[in-house]
Amino acid sequence: MEWLNFLGINYRANNLDQRAESGGCERCRGHLPLLRINVSKLLKPGKENALAVEVFAPGKDDLGITWVDWNPTPPDKDMGIWKEVFLRSSGDVTVRNPFVSSKPDAEYKTAELTISGEVRKRFE
Repeated sequence: MEWLNFLGINYRANNLDQRAESGGCERCRGHLPLLRINVSKLLKPGKENALAVEVFAPGKDDLGITWVDWNPTPPDKDMGIWKEVFLRSSGDVTVRNPFVSSKPDAEYKTAELTISGEVRKRFE
């Protein structure tokens, strides 16, 4: 499976394509949401691929980046793609959000490590 990852979009994005399994626009809304969208059905291996993202600025009643009177809101309201966008591949099982927690001993010479994460199985 091929996953398109966004580390932040401000403020709202339309679904990339009706065939993308993005779960609807509510996931694509908010101040810098992290998005992971399955684009497997959209990509053609061995060919040049392009995907478009339609991004909208926050509206009047949306909770986004706020500004103060001495630093007014820029005309584009800081809309757009923030940070990296990257493509990842996975198999039938995916490990997401890995985390390592450490608990050092009293002398800080050794530590007990606990590894956790979300494991998801792909359902057809």
